[in-house]
Amino acid sequence: LSTWDRAIELTEKLIAAKQKRKQALMQQLLTGKVRFGKTASGTSDWKQLPLAELTEDKRPICYGVIQPGKEDPEGVQLIRGGDIFGGKISSSLRTISATVSEQYKRTVLKGGELLLGLVGYPGETALVPDELAGANVARQVAMITLRPEVNKEYVQQYLGSPIGKAVLLRPTIGSAQQVINIAEVKKVKVPFPSASEQRSIAEVLKAADREVELFRCKKKWLQQQKKGLMQQLLTGKVRVKVDAETEQV
Repeated sequence: LSTWDRAIELTEKLIAAKQKRKQALMQQLLTGKVRFGKTASGTSDWKQLPLAELTEDKRPICYGVIQPGKEDPEGVQLIRGGDIFGGKISSSLRTISATVSEQYKRTVLKGGELLLGLVGYPGETALVPDELAGANVARQVAMITLRPEVNKEYVQQYLGSPIGKAVLLRPTIGSAQQVINIAEVKKVKVPFPSASEQRSIAEVLKAADREVELFRCKKKWLQQQKKGLMQQLLTGKVRVKVDAETEQV
């Protein structure tokens, strides 16, 4: 069992190292210290555009359902602020009636929208997968529908970075509960490089995310394996052989 403990501990260290590496990459790439295809550093040629200008005109930034009502097992999935964390949306979502969801047509999801937690885990972001098309969002979530020419992954990586979160959470500093105001979200300026640089930055940071996720999956697998071993060994279902002379396993 101690062998599995050491493997889990090593994997945790690898996860921490990969996360630290991604933090360094974000600091370099999102501030222009490292450029793709450029010899000069800095972001002097980058536009600084507010989020409101990066969204589709017909679907402005807004929050969702204010009064969700009772749970409806046959209804529409609802994404709340606490359901967004670590760049993902929880797989365990509550549901609301289709009638209530219909009252908030503006935030019925089509897939591909960028969601931003306003309460719960403020500043956390996630892109809506296609399988959640038709779901809705709660009052604690801002729906951001980016224009087709804007790289969604790039914007998500920026807002989810320490740099972007510092901008998002700045107005909430000192408050008893951190709550991001939708009006402030619309004003947040995003450094906007060329389309090719947006794509390159997003690809590098997404690759870093995949590395972290790979080791998280490995840690989960190791923990499950150890749990199974404990069940077998500590109940005597499986016995270990002991050297009769040395009394060692």
